[in-house]
Amino acid sequence: MFENYTTSARRSILFARYEASVFGAPELDAEHLLLGLLREDDFLQRNVSSAIVRKAIEKQTPPRPRSSTSVDMLLSQAVVRILAYSSEESERLGQREANCLHLVLGVIREEHSLAAKLLHDQGFGREAILKHLLKNNAQSLSALPARRLATQLSDNRARVMGITQEEAGNKLQFYPGTRAQALGFLIQLATAHHQLFACSLVESGISAEALPTSESVMAQHYELLPVHQLADLWVKLNELLVHVLSHAPPDKWNTACRIGSDAEIPLSQVVDAFVQTQEDVLGQILWYF
Repeated sequence: MFENYTTSARRSILFARYEASVFGAPELDAEHLLLGLLREDDFLQRNVSSAIVRKAIEKQTPPRPRSSTSVDMLLSQAVVRILAYSSEESERLGQREANCLHLVLGVIREEHSLAAKLLHDQGFGREAILKHLLKNNAQSLSALPARRLATQLSDNRARVMGITQEEAGNKLQFYPGTRAQALGFLIQLATAHHQLFACSLVESGISAEALPTSESVMAQHYELLPVHQLADLWVKLNELLVHVLSHAPPDKWNTACRIGSDAEIPLSQVVDAFVQTQEDVLGQILWYF
């Protein structure tokens, strides 16, 4: 289960198991994992008080007899999700193994947990971790977003270019329109994100109107254009995005971005969301191809 975790991350989970037994807990929960991580990770120790965390957990945990560490202990559903989140975070950041800070990112994403609340109360959040990871792994982090987008482009270029005019007019099952209109949506999406990415390279923080909607796509009648033109434009725009992201300085991935009325998120998350949305729509466009 923990093959793709660093030795330090695995050790923190063992510490968490010990902490759960100290509290006599019936299962290993997020707060025990946080205590285990505080035993192991120097960066977390420098920014979060383990004494405050422990005291808060003791205050909110009913007293129970201490349990044996030799007995198997189940993971809570929150911890199961945190482990999945940590794997996503390490993959997103281009690191083959999940480390302690990836686990902390997972804890933060489990936002309704006591552990996430305790981190928030001490002012320790995702931005601080990403900044630290960027500083320590700048080269690989800088290359990752461009590499992800380049892979997506290379995997789908030929299939998108192979769509016939007849196929372009087919209605999609989960997108409110035809293949041509869905391609139009991707073109608008890429255009909007190019502006976001370009501005983020020279500004300390950016805001933008809401991203394209299916209604705005329908109003532009992409279905009346030759599909090969749409496909070619999609390819060219994504090539441009790969170029822009390939030359983005590592320190820019934390640029604060606000889209519409949404909360601010770092540029790295904007890129992630763009790649994921494009992947979802491409999946519908290329269904049965």
